Amino acid sequence: MQFARSVGINTNDIKALAKLRALPAEKVLSGLNMMNANTPTYSGPMIDSSIVLTSDEEGFAQALQTKVPLFIGSTDFEWGFLKDYNPKGAIAIATETLESVNNKAQFTKAYAPFVLAKNGELNYPLLGSMIFGDKRFVEPARYIASKASMSEQPTWLYRFNYVPSHLKGKVDGAYHATEIPFVFNTLAQNPLTSQNDFKIASAMHAAWVRFAKYSNPSPKQGIAWPNYNAKDNRIIEFNENGSEVKQDPLENRLNEITNLISQ
Repeated sequence: MQFARSVGINTNDIKALAKLRALPAEKVLSGLNMMNANTPTYSGPMIDSSIVLTSDEEGFAQALQTKVPLFIGSTDFEWGFLKDYNPKGAIAIATETLESVNNKAQFTKAYAPFVLAKNGELNYPLLGSMIFGDKRFVEPARYIASKASMSEQPTWLYRFNYVPSHLKGKVDGAYHATEIPFVFNTLAQNPLTSQNDFKIASAMHAAWVRFAKYSNPSPKQGIAWPNYNAKDNRIIEFNENGSEVKQDPLENRLNEITNLISQ
């Protein structure tokens, strides 16, 4: 209703629905993007019992999804920039989370290897940034992979933790969407790209192309990448060496996020 009114459509008008459907895409978007999605006129996907039957979480939990091959993942430090552009917000997230968890010592221990400051204390801006990224991106990707694999759906879970050469020492990990230029192999547009950057991009791009062509991202040569399952929790990590199959190095901290969400 708020959106309709914002574009001059009276919601009591018998032709309101037709007028809404006639709006051009540019008018519907109205400059909407990831950074300004929390507007009064945008509610996100709505469960309407016709097209969207339930939430993604419930849908996968009930195995309602289409059982097509799935290649899903995230970066290792999705919302790392939060500590820089909104340190107070990051500190608040860390503080509120530690006050709400059932076992503070256990939660802190899971995150401590990643967020200790030089004096051995927790770096709250860094911790808050990690918690936010884990809750919104890293753990949800693992959750979907886990539920999909239970339905005998071919599933691979990846994690991108590569930091481009020119950013090493300047950032604490791979931020949200930083894998995109590597997936599409468009690094040549950046004059600061190193040979190792190109190597990682080649490995990632090849994996995505193989998945698109053959429904399997595994390398042509060598041992095929294992399908993901929650029991052994092996992921495909894109890192300094290109790609590696390994047990998820973030398992402990993501388990804490799972516990936090399910409280």
